[in-house]
Amino acid sequence: MADPMMLIVASGHPAARKAVVDLREFAEEPWIAGSPASPGTHMTLRACRRAGFEPDIRMRTEDYLVMRRLVATGAGVAFVPQLALLDPVERFAVCSLSDNQLVRRVFTARRTSCDAPSAVSAMEYELREVARKFTTAR
Repeated sequence: MADPMMLIVASGHPAARKAVVDLREFAEEPWIAGSPASPGTHMTLRACRRAGFEPDIRMRTEDYLVMRRLVATGAGVAFVPQLALLDPVERFAVCSLSDNQLVRRVFTARRTSCDAPSAVSAMEYELREVARKFTTAR
């Protein structure tokens, strides 16, 4: 499934009140991202570089819940997948980018050389159902 990446900012951030923002507006902001080798960090770097700046990554975590909480406290801005925003508890804002084509692909994989246990098949079915509901709800 395709899971759009969303830019989040603290609810008190000036961008939180705008309908649409340009990524270049965040060139001077502190950023929160994953480890240097993570796909999310590579995506953040590519997006910011395409917008003409190098993000100042001040904090790193692979945990989107931690990322959301850091953003909510005003520690920085971050890209998180839309799936990580389904249950927001913190006070932050999701910014609509003027040119947002950032998407992560979510998939499952298993060996075809052996039969999958029923639990694996059941889990794949549930994941497909969530993906179907998620993509049709947008």
